[in-house]
Amino acid sequence: MINTIVLILYWVITIGSMAAALYAARLWRKSADVSPDPFPNGVVESGDPTIANAQWTAAMLASAMKVADLNRPAAIWTSRAVLLSVTAAVLDHLH
Repeated sequence: MINTIVLILYWVITIGSMAAALYAARLWRKSADVSPDPFPNGVVESGDPTIANAQWTAAMLASAMKVADLNRPAAIWTSRAVLLSVTAAVLDHLH
């Protein structure tokens, strides 16, 4: 009876670990696809190099902030996946 419960719990945690890892991978992938857009909403590049540099700097900062916003939950989900995997390994050892 106890072995059956441990086995079921093992599989539930293993599937949860896999789901958490896949979700984290999806977030990591989304963060890797972020690219700076210095001319959003059809804004055209200024002929002034100082303004053009400022637009690129602002675009780089905005994309870095977006990447950070995606990386934070990705790291949290990765740690959850690792924790669940370790738990599943311990349960497998008990089984």
